[in-house]
Amino acid sequence: MLVVVASDGKSMPPFWFPAGLKVGTNEYLDVLKTVVKPWLDSTYPEGNYVFQQDSQNPEVVQ
Repeated sequence: MLVVVASDGKSMPPFWFPAGLKVGTNEYLDVLKTVVKPWLDSTYPEGNYVFQQDSQNPEVVQ
């Protein structure tokens, strides 16, 4: 699951990666380009945003 929360409190609906998908660099970048960037552009149409990844280790839910 990927969640984006902005400093003004706006948040993107959670994006769930397909079950069983091994998420690597290419898969992650694809979601940034096709899901996160369009959400940022529609939420902040003036382009007034900075994307910063928190480098949080992924959690595994069993």
